[in-house]
Amino acid sequence: YYFFCLISALQYSTKFTLMARASMADDEKDLILKSLTQTEVEEFKDAFKLFDKDDDGTITIQELQTVFRGLNFHFTEEQLKKMVGTVDVDGDGKIDLDEFICMMKKKVVGKKSVKKSYVEELREAFDVFDKDGDGKITPAELSSIMQALGEDLNQEDILFMIGEVDENNDGKIDFDEFRKMMIQGPGGQPAV
Repeated sequence: YYFFCLISALQYSTKFTLMARASMADDEKDLILKSLTQTEVEEFKDAFKLFDKDDDGTITIQELQTVFRGLNFHFTEEQLKKMVGTVDVDGDGKIDLDEFICMMKKKVVGKKSVKKSYVEELREAFDVFDKDGDGKITPAELSSIMQALGEDLNQEDILFMIGEVDENNDGKIDFDEFRKMMIQGPGGQPAV
């Protein structure tokens, strides 16, 4: 279940790099925040925590850089400043939780017009984990991503996570196993 929740949050967070970046006014921010369900707020908070490494309630350029490098995205400091600047309503050079939630909500709403299939979305998430592009998520790749997300898991934990979805017992997760896990949930349980 932990793996399933993490991937869902990661799907949101990796979209951060791909979103159409547009500045946001305070009144737009207030409207967006008032329109959210409690479930949406909780999902966005979970994604926010993946970036807010020091748990101070803001995402700094350094925190973005750390996470993105761990996910094999390499942005210059100037690119990261521009990313932050497009959503930094209060102008403090950081992204706070409300700014992050508004940005993500706009992305989710904007995504509806793009109409990517669920399988395409899953492929994008899978590709983040499959760092070498060989079509399999290895224990080393999963460990690397988990560390980049601030989760310091031991080898036993990593192997357990893989074992939960590894149907062919090769010690790796291929896209079909990943897709089934995301649709059914780990261990074949229905995903919520």
